[in-house]
Amino acid sequence: MATKVTAFCNTCTLKWEYFFGETQELSMINLALNYIEQNQKNLFVKENFFEFINKSFSGKKDFESMPQESKNKSMELFYNQFVGMFSDEERAMLESNILLKHNLEIYPIYLSSLPEDERKVMNIPLLSLWFLNQEEYKRRYNPEIIYIQFTKEQDYLVCPKCQSMSAAVIAQDQV
Repeated sequence: MATKVTAFCNTCTLKWEYFFGETQELSMINLALNYIEQNQKNLFVKENFFEFINKSFSGKKDFESMPQESKNKSMELFYNQFVGMFSDEERAMLESNILLKHNLEIYPIYLSSLPEDERKVMNIPLLSLWFLNQEEYKRRYNPEIIYIQFTKEQDYLVCPKCQSMSAAVIAQDQV
């Protein structure tokens, strides 16, 4: 589950929402990566992916009661989300190496290159992959991306507009 942190900036008086952790959208990708770790199957092959979905959801009442056409549409959607999640480089690594473990979670950022009034909190997936006999792979983004920082006590976060530690936490919710 992800945590939604709501904060109010004491300087610009704007309210911001920050997301941390595993969102519902990423849970399916994590499930697929866990399957790759355990079975070392190439889920970029559609038939393998559909087999994975059928095995993973076999016995689940909601899935079992769906008409086959709906199942196929859902599996196609999940497959496209899975394939679209990875760059060509990441896909090649996943297809040709033994995946030992991974970490995938959402993290808030902002673009420092944008004018102050256009800056906003955005959420990106942080991806780390560990393969047999290789160093950890970490997904890299544009250097203009600034990762949201927070105080040790986690009571203040950086406001993207002010670029200062001035956004006081007012709520935290599991989503």
